[in-house]
Amino acid sequence: MERRFVDFALRFRVIYRRCILLGGRRPLDIPPVIRYSTNYELKDRVDEKPQELARIAKALSHPIRVRIVEILRQRSCVCGDLVDELPVAQTTVWQHLRVLKEAGLVKGDIDGPTVCYCLNTHVLERFSQLVAELRNPVPGDEV
Repeated sequence: MERRFVDFALRFRVIYRRCILLGGRRPLDIPPVIRYSTNYELKDRVDEKPQELARIAKALSHPIRVRIVEILRQRSCVCGDLVDELPVAQTTVWQHLRVLKEAGLVKGDIDGPTVCYCLNTHVLERFSQLVAELRNPVPGDEV
């Protein structure tokens, strides 16, 4: 009985700390959509184009990642070269490169102990095409 109480108290403390991070709200004040939503539910309801656009836009949502894309647009380079040009630590550059690689914006070619990163221009062109489709109205959908 006492063991169960200790487990419950520890779980409650973890939940309480998470709620403090969400702005000081208690678990019951958090809307059910935030408490129980998963990416799987969203994937079933959204077409592929909006998902692709959101995935690439999320990868480009940080200024350091945008700067990395600008550098890689000019030339291919290793992580050390990026660290020399950016005001962040090497581990931070690796994390940003990982996000860009997961989105398909950056490719890494392994050359011995080093990885040479280059920009995947096809994904960048696809992103600009998807954004252009957002700007241009669809014929017949006049408001």
